[in-house]
Amino acid sequence: PRATRALEFGMGLKSKGYNIFVMGSSGTGRSMAIRHFLRERCGNEPTPPDVIYVHNFDATHRPRAMRLAPGQGALLAERMKQLMDNVQLSMTQALESQSYRRAVQALDQKVAEQREEKLDALERKATEQGFDLQETASGLVVIVTEDEHEAADSSTAPAADPANSGVPATDAARRDAQRALQVELQDILRELRHLERDARDERQKLDRDVVDTSTQDEFDTIRAQYEDQPDVVAYLNAVRDDLLDQISRAAPGFDEKELDNIIDLRRYEVNVLVDNSADEGAPVIVQLNPTHENLFGLLEYEPQGHSIAAHYTQIKAGDLHRANGGYLVMYAIHLVRQRETWDALKRSLKAEEIEMRPPQSDGPVIANSLWPEPVPLRLKVILLGSAGQYYSLFENDEEFRDLFKVRADFSDT
Repeated sequence: PRATRALEFGMGLKSKGYNIFVMGSSGTGRSMAIRHFLRERCGNEPTPPDVIYVHNFDATHRPRAMRLAPGQGALLAERMKQLMDNVQLSMTQALESQSYRRAVQALDQKVAEQREEKLDALERKATEQGFDLQETASGLVVIVTEDEHEAADSSTAPAADPANSGVPATDAARRDAQRALQVELQDILRELRHLERDARDERQKLDRDVVDTSTQDEFDTIRAQYEDQPDVVAYLNAVRDDLLDQISRAAPGFDEKELDNIIDLRRYEVNVLVDNSADEGAPVIVQLNPTHENLFGLLEYEPQGHSIAAHYTQIKAGDLHRANGGYLVMYAIHLVRQRETWDALKRSLKAEEIEMRPPQSDGPVIANSLWPEPVPLRLKVILLGSAGQYYSLFENDEEFRDLFKVRADFSDT
């Protein structure tokens, strides 16, 4: 009864530091009694929220953690998958439409006509003066025509000026004319580059407007389902803005590539880290092997050429995530033997958050690592151990005294 009262006392205190150490000898039924006691009472406690990770559009290496009502995480993941399927279909239809093709052709034709008009006018002017425009590896240049070359070679004029191939050194007027034409050509080419840049900007705006219009209804529909959840609405707005930005950055290029090769739709997936849809009440997790990965989860890596890369959809939950909002039961001797894990657990309990740090890898080069946003932590840790283990921790570990303020004694008989 004394142990039971201590457990009830510890469970009733939700403040930080009131974790529980169950003290007693092995074989006295501590573990079975704790499990039965917790499960009997946890059904009346609230079910904790789902935890999801989504892409962080402001800091790509920091996946964003969100908490939703139980069952809403998997539902949002399914709705986002359906949204992206519908959006991809709508974009494909819009970008393959005749009206879009005609608009793109009009932009291309506008630039081509201006380029042809300006270069043709310069070429006629150059021809009248005995010069041609020639395409070289470095671009268009003004050269002397073949007829003028032959006339210069057969004349009795002095040798050609090395700096002006084909132009007699005494013909200063011809040399000046060629130089003036070259300057005029550079001015035209500079003007054409400005026109092409303006055309690219127009194409980006066209693509953005077309995709914006074609996907408006899809986003309005899913936003209406979350109008009472501002965090989700803000995320959906960020998804829409990022999709339009991806389309703008990819333009021009839709004629040469498939749409799914141009934009990254995977960044709009939802990683359901903890799904509490099937649970009722607070969770109770018993962990007999409290390794760092088992408690804190892990980041799985994918091959990427000669390196490995991380993606937020590969973040896996640990028992701290699954027990969050409830109770995590462990044997003290198993935990304390793993010093780094024990220290990390104490840090999490003090900070009241679960933080997953990028691993230090001695293996393949990590192309891009992730540092997921921490998840708020609200749980009771219940350690089972002997009197000797308790007093050793109490005397030698100040953090233990601060974090495990409740002791439940089990009688040896």
